[in-house]
Amino acid sequence: RLMGLRADVTSQAARIDAHSLRQHGVVRLCYAETVLHSRPGGALGSREPMVVGAELFGSTSPAADAEIICLMFDALRAAGATDVRIELGHVGIFRALAAAAALDESTAQLLFAAVQMKSAPDVVACLESVTAPTWLKNSLGALPLLMGDAAVLVRARALFAPGPTVLATAIDYLTSVTALVRAQRPKLTLQFDLAELRGYGYHTGVVFAAYVPAYGQAVARGGRYDGIGAAFGRSRPATGFDADLKLLAVLPNQRGTAPLILAPLPPDDAAQAAALIEKVNALRASGKRVVQALPDQNLADSPAADGRAGNATLVWRAGAWVVT
Repeated sequence: RLMGLRADVTSQAARIDAHSLRQHGVVRLCYAETVLHSRPGGALGSREPMVVGAELFGSTSPAADAEIICLMFDALRAAGATDVRIELGHVGIFRALAAAAALDESTAQLLFAAVQMKSAPDVVACLESVTAPTWLKNSLGALPLLMGDAAVLVRARALFAPGPTVLATAIDYLTSVTALVRAQRPKLTLQFDLAELRGYGYHTGVVFAAYVPAYGQAVARGGRYDGIGAAFGRSRPATGFDADLKLLAVLPNQRGTAPLILAPLPPDDAAQAAALIEKVNALRASGKRVVQALPDQNLADSPAADGRAGNATLVWRAGAWVVT
């Protein structure tokens, strides 16, 4: 007997891109599937999350990452999330710095853990016995502190200037992605964390995560993972994101904030009743939230009529139902 359990959907999407579609150029796929994890991702997480996400195959351009970031932001907004903040990083930066330091395996593991914990003192301690150029030690020591707004990229560029060109290339790539996202979503808050190493063994370049004030962990995350599909005989550049739909559904202060329109019972007058039903359906079709009274319900005493700013009522006036 054999039972198959999947931990994510990206590998399946890569297999579809490599074998089922086999298209040249860019391929965009999206999905909504349950997966199984040994442990939940957080206090509100589930061991069986309903993962929703998107993958873009076939492009190495910063525009592809910008498209995925904008899509992630739009998806969160559609789910009701507010005050979304997206944090960007690049795993290639730590990879290049660690390679330049030529560390032994034990020291490399200690350094990786220290950077992951954002502990600058531990990073400095790891490098005490390492023979490396001053610029390199300064860069690694400062890496956990390179967090914040776009000024972080300026500081990083100056720190990494004596290093290999791959570092400047990573900063240039982040700068390009940032400019493209800001051009398309000017009100989106972008921040940076160059010590972000989540998915280090999986991602190959830019990484990003979305946060909301009501929750202390990322509510969506993604990044670039070039080379995906190699196991299926077709290596492809790729970028994508995913989120747990169950988590989005229970985030506090993310739902039910739109104003309500309170509708009365249909009156005895047939014409007025038909007009009321038509008006309620039209309002709902336009995206409005309408709560209609039931025979044993007084809307004035309903939890829906909570006095929230913007709540309104449907009333019959001058031969039509109007919102007041």
